[in-house]
Amino acid sequence: MKEVLGITMGDPAGIGPEIVYRAWEQLKGRLKRPFVIFGTPEVYSRLQIEIESEFLRHMEGPTDIQGYQIGEEGKVSGELAYAFLEMSVEAVKTGRVQALLNAPVSKKAIAYSEPDFLGHTQYYEKHLGDGPAVMSFYGSEFCLCLLTHHVPIKTASHQFLNSDLKQIFLRGIQGFERIFGHKVRACVCGFNPHAGEGGLLSSGEEERLEAVLKDLKESGIFIEGPIAADSLFIPSIRKNFDLIFACHHDQGLIPFKATHAPKGLSLTFGLKVLRATVDHGTAFDKAGKGLASCESMLEAWELMDQAPF
Repeated sequence: MKEVLGITMGDPAGIGPEIVYRAWEQLKGRLKRPFVIFGTPEVYSRLQIEIESEFLRHMEGPTDIQGYQIGEEGKVSGELAYAFLEMSVEAVKTGRVQALLNAPVSKKAIAYSEPDFLGHTQYYEKHLGDGPAVMSFYGSEFCLCLLTHHVPIKTASHQFLNSDLKQIFLRGIQGFERIFGHKVRACVCGFNPHAGEGGLLSSGEEERLEAVLKDLKESGIFIEGPIAADSLFIPSIRKNFDLIFACHHDQGLIPFKATHAPKGLSLTFGLKVLRATVDHGTAFDKAGKGLASCESMLEAWELMDQAPF
């Protein structure tokens, strides 16, 4: 029996429902893996999108939902988005699905009823993780892993210094080796500007990195660094590597999105299942207007239809 992909609709007031359906329209007839969509079919009537019965057959979720407005960030749509995530976790735990694909959610909308919610990665790490989850990104020009999650910049150093960096490196490298089907050449940005200037700009982060990298190299892993982040993403330098590790969120996501938008996708390694999502947000200002691009969802769905689970 083929593995089943579980897809969450995301925030029904955002562009999630549209990009899921538009991606399916382009992929139908050539998908290899069965899938189930956790979401509300009712949203498509509000969007005045006539969905095909074949697509509807794959959907599971509430059908008569009131109290939210397309294009507006709010509590009700946040509660629905969170309910879809809960359905996906239950489906993994019961063995109904073997991988996950998420349309975007609004952290603010979910936080109205779930104030501790900080995003997909932390949510799945809590409910489906075994140790640290690794937030990663797949693009045509380069691939990326983050060594810290969504945290304020003032606490990034503390999280970095207290994380199991070796395990995060190994999970990211092994995850992409499964995707690529070969050994990867990895490198890592310095935590501080100019990779700490030989300790002048470091509070211990570069020294911690160097110790972990030494250990990894001695075990036979190809990994270079720390390299100054303002140089590493230059095309002539990054082309020498299959995978880049960034120490904190924007250090890696600014060059990744600048290079890959509107394509590119996010992967999470270190969960009970492989998980992917789009590399953009809910775009409430575009919802229901026919302006949303499904390119990132299309790329993510295609990868998850072929990736080894």
